Amino acid sequence: MSDELNDKQSVSDVDDTKPLKKVTNRHKRLNYADEKKVISNRILELIGITDSNKIFYSHLLDENKDVQNEILNLDDEIKRIFPISTWNAYKPGNENMDRRYLSLIKYVLKATDVKFNSASLKMNYKGSTINTTVYTIV
Repeated sequence: MSDELNDKQSVSDVDDTKPLKKVTNRHKRLNYADEKKVISNRILELIGITDSNKIFYSHLLDENKDVQNEILNLDDEIKRIFPISTWNAYKPGNENMDRRYLSLIKYVLKATDVKFNSASLKMNYKGSTINTTVYTIV
């Protein structure tokens, strides 16, 4: 019986001043709407999406190191603004994942409610047949 009291006391003596991680993620989900839109628009601009061009190809992103670096340079802002706890690009051990920039593009677009479709495509490119993914902004 005294053990039960000690357990109850220890539960009530917990320091409630620390913010919970869940609250922080909720805060990120509910706030920063303008900042999220700026990041999303910046990414769309980097990958060449305009009012007249709503398509981008994964193989073209793979070749363009400047765009890759620009997207990866948004890393600190993305971490500050978006709830990234479930994003593969930020899971421990994935810091050097292949095509991390593409993962960030997809997660940011989804988080800002930019709808897109993807489809695998086999096409001729520079004299050879390649497999690529075409992304279409809806």
